[in-house]
Amino acid sequence: MKVVQRFYHLILFLCLLAKLTGNAVAADKSTYSIAISTEDIIAETLLERVAQELSVNFELVRFAEYAPRLDAVISGEVDFASSVTYTDERAKNLIFSAPTNLEYTYLFSSTKTNIKDISTLAVPSGTVFAELMRTQNPNLQVVEFNTIAEAKDLLFSGKVEGVVDSAAQLRFMALAGMNAQLLNYQFPLKPVSLVTAKPENIELLKKMEQYLHQPERQRLIRTTAENYQFEVQRQALRKRVLFSGVDLSRPFKVIVEDYRRYGVQNDNGKVIGIAADVIFEACQLMRLECDVQTATEGDWQSMYESLRSGEIDILSPIAIVPGREELVHISDRFYKTESIVVKRNGYKDGVYRTVSELISERIGVIKGGMTAKVLHRRLPHKSFRTYTTAKEQLKALLANEVDYIAMPRLTYNELVRDTRTILPIVEDHTIGTVFSYGIGIAFRKNDEGEKLSELFNEAIRLIDMNNVIKKYDYQPDWQQTLFSQKKFTKQSQQLFLVITLTLVVLSYIWHKQSITDSLTKLKNRLALYKKYKHGLYPGQILVYFDVNKFKTVNDTYGHTVGDEVLKKISENIRHYWNCDSYRIGGDEFILIGRIREQDIERMLSNIGCFEFTDHSCRKFNVTISYGYYLSSNDGLLLDDCIHIADIQMYKAKMA
Repeated sequence: MKVVQRFYHLILFLCLLAKLTGNAVAADKSTYSIAISTEDIIAETLLERVAQELSVNFELVRFAEYAPRLDAVISGEVDFASSVTYTDERAKNLIFSAPTNLEYTYLFSSTKTNIKDISTLAVPSGTVFAELMRTQNPNLQVVEFNTIAEAKDLLFSGKVEGVVDSAAQLRFMALAGMNAQLLNYQFPLKPVSLVTAKPENIELLKKMEQYLHQPERQRLIRTTAENYQFEVQRQALRKRVLFSGVDLSRPFKVIVEDYRRYGVQNDNGKVIGIAADVIFEACQLMRLECDVQTATEGDWQSMYESLRSGEIDILSPIAIVPGREELVHISDRFYKTESIVVKRNGYKDGVYRTVSELISERIGVIKGGMTAKVLHRRLPHKSFRTYTTAKEQLKALLANEVDYIAMPRLTYNELVRDTRTILPIVEDHTIGTVFSYGIGIAFRKNDEGEKLSELFNEAIRLIDMNNVIKKYDYQPDWQQTLFSQKKFTKQSQQLFLVITLTLVVLSYIWHKQSITDSLTKLKNRLALYKKYKHGLYPGQILVYFDVNKFKTVNDTYGHTVGDEVLKKISENIRHYWNCDSYRIGGDEFILIGRIREQDIERMLSNIGCFEFTDHSCRKFNVTISYGYYLSSNDGLLLDDCIHIADIQMYKAKMA
C-alpha cells in the first residue's frame, strides 16, 4: 500500500513539474511587434526565419510611409523596426543592431535617365536619401514625399525627373511603367539595421543580429532580394509587352549569322551562341514567339538587306557603329568585341607598342571586314593581304606568308581552342587591343522595330550576360587542354563503343519511359504533342496552369519541398480530373478534356489551391493561375491553343 501511495505522489510531482515547465516555455515565447515597409519581402522572409530559430512570435506591422514607421518604434507603439539606416540623430532615441543587410535602392524615372543627369529628384520623407543625394550633387533640387502614390504623381506631372526609394516600392513603380535603375553600385549606400527603443529588448536584438550574420542567412538575403527584383521586373516587362502595340499573334523571324560563337546550329538543330542565347532568353522573358535561324557567314550583307526590306524582323550580331542607327533600330550593347593582332610565337617580341608602327610588316585581314577598315585608317598608305575566312588567315600566318593577322579576340580564342594541335602563335600583348566596339541586335526601321528594340533593351538588362558569354568566349590553358583532350579522346572512343551497345539494349525501355514524367507520373510534353499535334477536337477544352510563386517555394523551402508540391497537385489531378493530363515542364500543367466552362474554376480550385505542410511541419498556401481555350471548328494547331491559354493565364496573374 505504501508503495502505491509513493508512486501516486511521484506522479503528482511529475505532473506539477511538467505544468511549471510548460508555463516557463510559454512565458518565454513572447510576441513582439515589428514595423516593416509595405512590400518589404526581404524583411518578411528573414523575420519569419528568425522567429522560428529563436522560438518567438513576430507580429508584422506594415507601414506605407517611412517616417511613421520610425515614430511607431520611438513611441513604443511597436517593439522593433527593420531596415533602418544609422544616423547620430536617430541613435539618440533608438538602439541599433550592427548592420544586418544592404537595402536595395532604385532610381525610378519615366525614361532611361541616369542619376548623374537629373536636376530634380523626389525622395521619401524622413530618410537619409535627401542628404546622400545632395552630398553627391550639391546643385540637385530635392523634393520630399510621404506616399509612393504622391511620388508617382510628381513623376507623371513632370515636377521631378526621378524618384529614389527602396526595393519595397519596386513592384508599384515597375508595374506603373516606370524605368528602374539600381543605385547600390553607383553610390556608397549604407547598410541597414534592426532598431528598438526599449532597453528590455536589447538581448533579443543581439540574438537576432547574431542569427542574421550567419553566412547562410546573408546568402538568403541576397537570393531573396535578387529573385524578388527579377520576378517583379519580369512581370513589369511582360505587362509592357502586352500593352506595347507589338503584334503578338505572329512569330518573329530572327536570323543569327552563323559566325564564330555568335550563333551556330548544334547537332540537335538548335541555334546556340552568344547572340542566339541572348535572343532566346529575351524572347522567353517577354513571352514572344521567335523563330531563330542561322545564315552563312558570307551572307551578312544580304541578311542586312532582308531586315531593311522587311523579309525578317530581327538580325544579330550587328556592330554598333555610327551611321547604322539611321537605317535600322539597334538594341543596347550586350557584348563587347575587341580586335587584336596575332603573330608567330617569338616573332619580334616587345618591338612594337601600337598597330601604327607595323609599317614594314606583312598584315593579313578579312576582306571588307571592320578590322581592315580600321587598319586602313591607322596605316593609310599601306597595302594588306586579304582573306575570306579566319582559317585562311591562320594558314597564311603559319606558312610565313604574313607576319601578323588582325582579328577579333573571340575568333582567335575559337581558332586555338578548336585546333587539334598546339599552334605556335600568340596575341601580341605589347600592342594590345587595336579597337573595340559593341555588339547588339538590329530591328526594322519602323514603329514596331523601335518598340521591339526598347523591349529587348529591358529584357537584356534582366539576363545574366556574364553567364552567357563565359559559355562561348573563354581562353583556357591551351597546352594543358590539348594534351588532356588527346588522352581523353582515346578513352572516350572506347567508352563510346560500350555506351552505344548499352544504348541499343536500353532503347526500348527508354522509349516506354519517354512519354511519362518521372516526378509526377503524369504524361509529358512529348505525349501531348504525339496525341494532339493536329489540334483539339471540337468541344474540347485545354486548360493551362502553373503554380504561383513556385520559384519562391523552391528558394525558401528547397527543391525537395517544391517537388512534393508538384506531386500533391498531380494526385489532385488524378482525383478530380478523369481526362488527359500533362506536366509540360517545371510547374506548368495542361489538362485536355470536356468540361463545362462554369465548372473549370471549381475543379482547378480543388486541384491547385490548398495548404501544404512539409516534413518539417512548415505550412504555406499553394495557389495556381490558369487560362483555357475552348476548341471549335477553327482548326488551330496545338501551339496556338496553348498560346491563347497562356495569355489568359498571364492576364490572370496580373489581375
